[in-house]
Amino acid sequence: MNKKILILISFVVLFQNSLFALHYFSLRGKLTYNYFNAGDLKYMHDHAIMLLRNYNIPARALQSFPPYYGLQVQLLIPVKDSLGINAGVYLEQFSTGVRMDYKDYSGEERLDQILQGWALGLMGEKDFKLNSFISWNLNLGISFISASFETKALEQLYDYRSEESLEFSNFTVGITPGAGLSFNLYNFNISGTVGYMFCLPSTFQYEGETVKKTDSGDPMMPGLDGLRLSAGLGYGF
Repeated sequence: MNKKILILISFVVLFQNSLFALHYFSLRGKLTYNYFNAGDLKYMHDHAIMLLRNYNIPARALQSFPPYYGLQVQLLIPVKDSLGINAGVYLEQFSTGVRMDYKDYSGEERLDQILQGWALGLMGEKDFKLNSFISWNLNLGISFISASFETKALEQLYDYRSEESLEFSNFTVGITPGAGLSFNLYNFNISGTVGYMFCLPSTFQYEGETVKKTDSGDPMMPGLDGLRLSAGLGYGF
């Protein structure tokens, strides 16, 4: 919770002086759809299924770490209005995961693995006007990402019930170049963007220690790199 509060405070404070000094700024809300490679997360998923099957539990899983939806809020100010150059900050929340379960007359085995996090970012974009209503842009975002990976296990056998959870943390920096198309009507802006996020190598941590794979001893990485799609609605003040 403390990390979320610090991110929100940073988001407000970073540009507050600029907002008071300017006569114009733009606020956008975006829905994002994000792909990521999740190589090591899928390893943990496969390893968990293997452990359950070693106990003759035929666990099954739904789709393993599918592309995830995110919500993003952007605050943009013009840096060089005559050249169509804008800069700003954004805050994004994201979540994805997988569930494995098995249930019969005697009880239930269930395992949830959830990846979620927050990102605070700096961004810049260059607009190219096609006409007074339509423009396209090139953009670049730098994200500071705080993520967690939580495993929740439930075991129930007749009257016996046990629940356990384990959570790993991660911090990384992502760089996302992209391009977009915007439709402008009065002060409103409807936009769509496609990009690709490249993340700096980082590992999961648990109680200050690097989390490692059980078979090879290699460090566990979140694998957040991937394609980014978004659609949004903005308003200029």
